[in-house]
Amino acid sequence: MSVDLGIAGRWATVCASCQGPGRACAEALAAEGVNIVVNGCEPERVELAAAEIVAAYSVEVRAVTADPATETGRDRLLAAKPDPDILVTGGSQRELGDLARGTDDLVAAMRMHYMEQQYWAPVALAQAVVDGMRSRRFGRIVNIIPVTVPARRLVTPASSDGPRGMTAVMKGLAAQLADDNVTVNQLVTACSRPGAVLAMNGSLNKAVGAACAILCSTQANCISGMNLCLSGDHRRLELVS
Repeated sequence: MSVDLGIAGRWATVCASCQGPGRACAEALAAEGVNIVVNGCEPERVELAAAEIVAAYSVEVRAVTADPATETGRDRLLAAKPDPDILVTGGSQRELGDLARGTDDLVAAMRMHYMEQQYWAPVALAQAVVDGMRSRRFGRIVNIIPVTVPARRLVTPASSDGPRGMTAVMKGLAAQLADDNVTVNQLVTACSRPGAVLAMNGSLNKAVGAACAILCSTQANCISGMNLCLSGDHRRLELVS
């Protein structure tokens, strides 16, 4: 028996949606009739993803090449659709790698970009769209947090504090928005093997997409402020609370 999620015709801005968990979320929402703003940093991949989603689901798609971890990228993303009903952040599968061999300046720059990507970008995008969601009395914000556990790299403070801080802000935001039918949730996608975040299997991505679509449904108005953990290898995950 199929279930109508009640979101056909709405608009979703999905960050990092050319591949991986972001792409799975974009496709799962498009399958429900949601129009999509597709995003990525490489123009060819963005245009290809947009064309494939249009062909498969016959929804309206706007392609935006931009890095949400930068202010310019966020402005470009919001210009394509200033008032989305659904915002999906994160989903990037890029990792910082081994910083032990980098120069001090390179390490500092990479850590700063990671904090921008994992903390400030989701918070800034949510702040930009939440007033419109409240006025329309419908909004869904889903933040994807891809992690490798256990983390055993020198970048651990950056890679843990960013998601922790972002999650704390989002939980506070969820409490403020509860009466306006606007929900905020996190999807934590985890693999325990080093580098596995870069190559998560298709079944995990599909699970992420399905979970995202359900959290964005009209039926999920009572689910907010939650961290839903999805592991690719069925091992215990401990992350942000």
